[in-house]
Amino acid sequence: MKRGIKCIILICMIAIIGGCSSNNKKNNTNSDLEKQSKINIEDIDWKVRQGIVDGDRYALLDYTNNTPYTITHFELTFEEKDDLKEEDKEKFYKHIKDVVNADDEGMEEIKNKKIEFYAKSNRIVNKNKTVKNQRVYYYSGIYYLQDASYINLADPSTATIEYISNDKIHTAYYDYKSKEYTEDEKTEKAIYWTQGIFKDKLPKPKAQVIKKDYIDNKKSFSFVACGLTKDDYDSYVDKCKKMGYTVDADNFDDSYYAKNSEGYKIDIRYDADDFELNVSISAPRTNNENQNTTDTTDDDQEIDEED
Repeated sequence: MKRGIKCIILICMIAIIGGCSSNNKKNNTNSDLEKQSKINIEDIDWKVRQGIVDGDRYALLDYTNNTPYTITHFELTFEEKDDLKEEDKEKFYKHIKDVVNADDEGMEEIKNKKIEFYAKSNRIVNKNKTVKNQRVYYYSGIYYLQDASYINLADPSTATIEYISNDKIHTAYYDYKSKEYTEDEKTEKAIYWTQGIFKDKLPKPKAQVIKKDYIDNKKSFSFVACGLTKDDYDSYVDKCKKMGYTVDADNFDDSYYAKNSEGYKIDIRYDADDFELNVSISAPRTNNENQNTTDTTDDDQEIDEED
């Protein structure tokens, strides 16, 4: 049973991609629905195709941004076709069984789910620009499909588009079944920067998008800067070194960790797939925090000894 559950968890993370396209047709436009969103899905020309990345075959998503906005995130979901033949399903299930090494019980759980695929790109794509070679997944997981033909078992279901308008990031959703748009009421600043104690403790990168990465308080601050190259990463690390972040340094090709003389710690990582710079900084511990940590450690040791 556990093996079956593990199998379905794995399935919910697998990447599959295939030869499908957006097939945009202007004559199907519903002008009333378009008014609900600044984005028109027909202005995003996407396709899923077979391709090669790093010497291996994958199903890959390409799209061209023909909207008047900069797109910061594009995501597609695909759902099993209503008229899918049983023989095509069985072929897919045989393929999945080989991929995840599922037993009979695990396969029954898989067959109780609709066949789904998922693709996304976190790259910055400006107006009239194209992004290529974005992988597609089985269901909503982490494994990539290397045979693009399986995408033909499903139809596009939803699209999520994050885009910049008036210096803010907006999120629009498109439902391929109802052909309706939904615009999220929440927005966020396209360029966020802390106003707290870390404001001048590290350099602010030059980027089209800087997002707060969950944390911005007195103890730590983290952010993601999007649309940056490896050279931009190297330049940013050099700027941090010049600001004194050279104590106890760990320097790798795509990550850098160091402290300064005050005890502030900085952690910098580069994501070459999404062209993202991930940075976090934390303040030095106070005497009280150090004491609390020591007390907690002592308590843990006592519990271990009792066990």
